[in-house]
Amino acid sequence: MSVGTAAFGVATIGVSVSHTFWALGAILLLAGASWIFFVSLFTVQVLNRVPDWVRARSLAVLMLVFQGAFAAGSATWGAIAVHSGLGAALLWAGVGMVLSAAIGLFLRISDESIDLAPWEHWRLPVVPLDAKPGGPVLITVEYQVHPDLASEFTRTMRVCGRVRRRDGASRWCLS
Repeated sequence: MSVGTAAFGVATIGVSVSHTFWALGAILLLAGASWIFFVSLFTVQVLNRVPDWVRARSLAVLMLVFQGAFAAGSATWGAIAVHSGLGAALLWAGVGMVLSAAIGLFLRISDESIDLAPWEHWRLPVVPLDAKPGGPVLITVEYQVHPDLASEFTRTMRVCGRVRRRDGASRWCLS
């Protein structure tokens, strides 16, 4: 990832000082390749470091942060370009990327293995062998509730029932 960042920084510096069409084309080709290199590696790193059950949400947060950073960076560098000129803004952006890649040499991502096993604290469902796919499904969950907490449990489960029906359950009951 540091190589991709450094290459993009060098390409940005190159764009700030180059004035010929062919040189800009070659530099932008390098910039595009380094950008794809960085984004693909970064996304794979994120996806490999989160458990399966939260992978989609992690990718959504990654995309949200990327898009927010694009917007904030565009506004910031646009303001700098208005005050200092486009060439100076590109030059400083490139220098910043190269320096951030150099910092990456000292602040390494840990290779420590983490537990990515799915959360399996509930028993697996019992499915009859002759079950055919399609149609409604009956899900039964049993709780053992202390008698002193029964009214609080009932209130909480009624809220849960509204959520279940909102999410597609055709029937829900508490017995």
